[in-house]
Amino acid sequence: MYRTFSEIAPHINESTDPLFYCLPDNVNKSFHIGSMAQNYKMTSPSCQALASSVCALDWSGSCEILSHDPTVLQPSTLPIYANFPGNQSMTYGDILVWNTAFKKYGDFSGCKTQSYYFDPTVANSPLITEPVSRNVFVPLTVDPKKIDSDPVMNKMLMKPLMYYAILMNIKNTCKYKRINLTQTKLGKILQQL
Repeated sequence: MYRTFSEIAPHINESTDPLFYCLPDNVNKSFHIGSMAQNYKMTSPSCQALASSVCALDWSGSCEILSHDPTVLQPSTLPIYANFPGNQSMTYGDILVWNTAFKKYGDFSGCKTQSYYFDPTVANSPLITEPVSRNVFVPLTVDPKKIDSDPVMNKMLMKPLMYYAILMNIKNTCKYKRINLTQTKLGKILQQL
């Protein structure tokens, strides 16, 4: 028996949760958003930016649902590492995990960022902040005490070749900062890469 959406992500309220805009199309979404519904899908850069920002703060049931999107296309927000092995077959769900990890573990203090409203036609629309260029190096670090229970990292460790660039960035940054990962699941996989 299949579980209903409300059982998996009961906190989603159509009027208050902006991730509702990015969920798969359905009649409720179309009536709630109106003619703009076609602009808000996981294929849109604004939904990818919003979802990864929200999921970097709290990996909820909504994030889990969106991470299982099986559509294989090259969206405009695909990171610059598209030529690494395995990345040609990334789904929108995989790209959400990639972008979430980039925001969750990244230190953007040395980057120029831009901010814009997710839906400029709605007064209380969330503000999204993104790096202006993906061509800058963003060091990625993790906390070894928390990383084994991190859902985003666990998803990446299930497909380490797909997330190779992120994992190597974490490995090199942690090595530079003398953060010991050897007793973690991440550390064990990094030794094999």
